[in-house]
Amino acid sequence: MNKLLFLSVLLFTLTSCASNFTESFTSGNVKKISSQNSHQYSGGYKIFASREYDSNGSSTILTGNSNKHGIYKFLQSDIPTIKNIKDIERYVRGLKKDSLTSNWNDNDWVNVLFEGNTVFFELKKGNQTVKTFNATGKYKNGFFVFPREKNCIDLSKISNGCLISNKRIGITHDGQLLVQETKKYEVPALKSSTVVDFLKNGTESVYSYQNK
Repeated sequence: MNKLLFLSVLLFTLTSCASNFTESFTSGNVKKISSQNSHQYSGGYKIFASREYDSNGSSTILTGNSNKHGIYKFLQSDIPTIKNIKDIERYVRGLKKDSLTSNWNDNDWVNVLFEGNTVFFELKKGNQTVKTFNATGKYKNGFFVFPREKNCIDLSKISNGCLISNKRIGITHDGQLLVQETKKYEVPALKSSTVVDFLKNGTESVYSYQNK
């Protein structure tokens, strides 16, 4: 039993240390940014995504406003309070709506300022600042990587594990701001179940936002 428990914990640890992002989503689509050159890309970007990328690196042009693709939803810290397995599923599937962008339009934007290992964001409705926030992270593989978000939960006899969110931003070759996010639910192997196995694979999304 102790040996089985050890192997379970080891598997959980190795899984946690695996690559957080699927590189094929962005391969060939981005410039490499670092703390030395990122300041060049400070500026205004539109609030809604213009393109969505798939796992082959191909992009689809998006038209019309969509709360689902509002940039604030992806940049904010958004791991929710979890009460049941449905809450986990809603989070992993990205079904949470962003109330801030419900009345936004294409004239609204986000000002992005790169300063060393910190990025500052200023949401603007016209010329009015609605919200500001920042993230201190690191540069890796040509991206600015946000701190990993982790929320461990215990749902009694249903499941216990951790919701994991990884985010990074980059710059496309044509100067758009690119946001990549992964969401998944990590559990020790011994706590597996049919529903949990489905959620462990998680979701990954990549969108880009045009210059203002």
